[in-house]
Amino acid sequence: MIPETVLGYQLQPQLAVVQGRLLEVWRHAQVIDIRKAEGRDATAALSELPGIVAAVVREACVVMSEIVADCEANPPSSRVHGREEWDLQSLRNSYLPFEQVIDTTVESRLGSYAVVEEMAFVAQLELNQRLERLLRLKETHSPAVRLGECDGALRRTRKALAAVDRAVSKADGVEPLLDFESELVTSLRVRGAYVKLRQRLRPLEHDDNPVRVRLRLAGTLIAKVVGWDAYAQMRVGDRLMLRDLQTRILSWLGTEQSTAAGGEQLMADFAAFGELLSLVNRRQELVEHDCAALERAMEALEGGRVSEIPALVAPVRGRCRNVDELLDRTTESCADEWQQAIRTALREMGRRCQ
Repeated sequence: MIPETVLGYQLQPQLAVVQGRLLEVWRHAQVIDIRKAEGRDATAALSELPGIVAAVVREACVVMSEIVADCEANPPSSRVHGREEWDLQSLRNSYLPFEQVIDTTVESRLGSYAVVEEMAFVAQLELNQRLERLLRLKETHSPAVRLGECDGALRRTRKALAAVDRAVSKADGVEPLLDFESELVTSLRVRGAYVKLRQRLRPLEHDDNPVRVRLRLAGTLIAKVVGWDAYAQMRVGDRLMLRDLQTRILSWLGTEQSTAAGGEQLMADFAAFGELLSLVNRRQELVEHDCAALERAMEALEGGRVSEIPALVAPVRGRCRNVDELLDRTTESCADEWQQAIRTALREMGRRCQ
């Protein structure tokens, strides 16, 4: 049962059931599958998508507005003061990206309804902006633009709902109903999917089978990737390029006049796409995470704890080919090999590791 007061805040009846409202909107957001609007033959689905997404974002805005109103109904004497009040003002006035503000707050500032109010306020601002952008979309905008806006709005809606649910649960001392995920966790999952894709693609590049066989296997691989859980979290641009490759492969396979040279070019384009996915490593949260992990590995090396290195560098798989090759070895690597690979990885990240 939710207590009548939490850290000086007198709870309103609406706040007592706010988690249920957040869960309701979350479920509405979860049933939207943008993949249905990604293919070249998905014109109708793409035309309907902005309106469907806008309805969910609008619903989330209403919930956030209700939370802010309920919190503001408290008398000034029940507000927080001092350092926490300064922290909350900095949250509201932050110039950091929305995702970073939310992640930082969830990580270190939860515990009162003052935080619930500020998070709901920040979320309301962000989602209202996303809603306005959705409503400005036109059929003349490219599929990439429309999909990008819909995808971005949905991501931020889900993140806002989960973050406020986490804040409410922390203040009330109850379990959260929604799964909150930081940008780092999401980026690690996406990079893991890209690594798996490249690992499965690489054998096809050097296969001696006829190009038709290899392209059939490549087409099957793409179909599997689209079904992966991490697919929806990949960048829209990456997903659209993958879909384009899928369409071209199916077209080549379905045409009797297709040439071997054309097939080889398709395989080369797929391989180039696989390498392009390594750009995910430029995400700031991955740079910071990988630098910290590699520096811990260097400290272990300097302390003579070579046996610990594989576990320490495993989370950076996909960052540096030299490190990946040592991780893939079936035999134990020596300290000098690990040191060289780790230094190479740190050097490739340049000044951002300083």
